[in-house]
Amino acid sequence: MIATVATYLNYFLILLSLIVLVEVLVVFKRPFILKIHLVLLIICIILSTVGYLIISDPKYSLFYFDSAKPIMGILTINFFLILCDHSLKRKVILFEVIMLIVTYTLFFIRLRIISTSNSLVYGVFNTQFQIIATIARVIFTAFLVFTVFRILKKYNEENIYFKKIKNWSIFFMACIPLAWGANLFKLSLLVINYERQIFLFFAFLLVNIFILYRPKFLNNFTLDITLGNAFNKSNLFEITIEDFDKIFYEGYYYLNKDASMDNLAKQLNIPFETFHNFFYINYDISFVEIVNKARVAYFLKIIKDEKYKGFTIDAIAQEAGFSSRHHLYPPFKKYHGGTPSTYIKKNG
Repeated sequence: MIATVATYLNYFLILLSLIVLVEVLVVFKRPFILKIHLVLLIICIILSTVGYLIISDPKYSLFYFDSAKPIMGILTINFFLILCDHSLKRKVILFEVIMLIVTYTLFFIRLRIISTSNSLVYGVFNTQFQIIATIARVIFTAFLVFTVFRILKKYNEENIYFKKIKNWSIFFMACIPLAWGANLFKLSLLVINYERQIFLFFAFLLVNIFILYRPKFLNNFTLDITLGNAFNKSNLFEITIEDFDKIFYEGYYYLNKDASMDNLAKQLNIPFETFHNFFYINYDISFVEIVNKARVAYFLKIIKDEKYKGFTIDAIAQEAGFSSRHHLYPPFKKYHGGTPSTYIKKNG
């Protein structure tokens, strides 16, 4: 029974990981180094999970199950280090390379011993291997927790970037107990441990959710962003949410056919980079999405106005800022549901 459950959970995890992988490849633009780390992390999850499904021999499956985990650990640490410092120090990279060489050398030795079918020799080696692996996990966990702690505590709470990633970073910490819990289950040469697979499923599931629900402004950095003073509220004095609302909503800026971040920055008389930082810090959707959402709301408002009685959908769509009815339909379906023509018939 538990084997069947574990198998279905692994299929679900692979499907979810593929969806998250496509989402990251399409939506995440820059910085490229962060995108690469997320992509490789998801690929490692997929490869590790596939290993559970296609390897029927428990002796060899031990290698396939665990071989991607050291890379996953390094990718995770690097991701938070880049978020915190926007760079990777050479000594950190060198240490990681040495750790990988040692780890995969041990994996190779382990696989050779397994192939000899000498359970006695394997038992002695496996005990030593598990001790080394436990020490490595402790180092990894301590380093990761310390890095996240730096993100949460080193900089003051006035920092807007801090507020966006605080809960996100804390959420990731929930993956660590699950990963440790999986390692409490004994590995065997003869039997595949499905309880261990289920623990790892939930750990990998949380990682996928963590990536999928990342702060939206991470998808498109145009500046070097750190947790320093550049994102303090006091440094964003050139524009406020009230300033934005006044021109964007009250001034009906979103109705302009040439509405864009660059154009609006000029109208606000501020540098594009200042406006870009302001927008991606304060809003969880893209500029195009906020424009289309406002236009759909305006369309729904004016379609009830007697002034526009007798107008075609195409004409009203253009009044709402869309170039044609065809450009109205996708955002209308997304933000309201259905189609404009159906809405009009239903509401007379």
